[in-house]
Amino acid sequence: MGKRMRDKFNGFYKVLGPSTIKIIDGKADVLGYSINQATRIVIPLNKIISVYFENASVDVLPSFSNLIKDDSDFIRNADNIYRKISNGKKIMIIGSNDSGKSTLAAYFINKFKSDGSEFQILTTDVGQNEVYCPAYMAKAKINYPYIPGWRNSVKDVEVCFVGSFSPSINQSKYVDCLLKQLKLNHNLIIDTDGWIDNKGLLLKINLANELKVDHVIGLNFDEDAKKHVIEGLRNRDTKVIFDNKLVNNEKNRAQRLDNRNRLISSCILESKKRLIDLNKVEIINDEYLKDGVIASVYSIDNKQYFTVIQKVEDSIAVILTHCEGEIKRIEAGFIKIDLKKFNNLIK
Repeated sequence: MGKRMRDKFNGFYKVLGPSTIKIIDGKADVLGYSINQATRIVIPLNKIISVYFENASVDVLPSFSNLIKDDSDFIRNADNIYRKISNGKKIMIIGSNDSGKSTLAAYFINKFKSDGSEFQILTTDVGQNEVYCPAYMAKAKINYPYIPGWRNSVKDVEVCFVGSFSPSINQSKYVDCLLKQLKLNHNLIIDTDGWIDNKGLLLKINLANELKVDHVIGLNFDEDAKKHVIEGLRNRDTKVIFDNKLVNNEKNRAQRLDNRNRLISSCILESKKRLIDLNKVEIINDEYLKDGVIASVYSIDNKQYFTVIQKVEDSIAVILTHCEGEIKRIEAGFIKIDLKKFNNLIK
């Protein structure tokens, strides 16, 4: 028979999303953060989170089959890296797609909090942004524990519209957004995208120099990539840590597309349908203002909001947007989604 709620759990377990876990009694540690009894934790779809239980009774929905014994060394390896960067103030994590960057970033944020310091998260992964929406860069404060993809674990989110799913499409806007997001001089974890081939790696090295990060962590790098990073960093006080031991839950192209569509679906669900007169707002990239394009609208106070162009006819645009106030500007992106896939979500 499988485990039940009244059974006691001990040791490391993987929680497969989507799941909700609740601690009835005993102790639990989620990615470096101790949680209290009666605390409810949500593990999003396509996520696998490591949890340590100590004589704990738990409730797991939808099924205890989503809770499996974890024989990996992820937490041990993550903690070994943390000890090397525990005096850091601005830390950049670089690695290929699905190399464990977001999970490692979450572990650092939670572990720093447990040790008395609060960090913010900056995600530059515009293709798989789990803090806000795809095509955006986002920085946020944390509602602990921080779990990647769980919207309730972030607050005071600041966003910047890049307009693409990869920095390779619009590098200048990507860099501009990153510099705008970096108002903080310290206590920041930078979770980057997975573009690390040639120009992508060079871009991240240049950004590390520009941002004056004190620690760079490279995941699953070959020897040539390690050499490029070490030689490219101008600040010799920047500490570089390479690790090839973290678990790589690599997704194929179809799985990554499914995950992106899930994130877009979540953003559309939070949107409202509005009509805007294009003659009364400023338009950026008007040649891309077409049905299905992901865009951004700007409010009077210059905040940016996720938007999808549903239909453009003459000078009227039907949009799905997070913005509820007055709109002064609309910026069209360079990517288009198939709205038919999201018809059941459009209000």
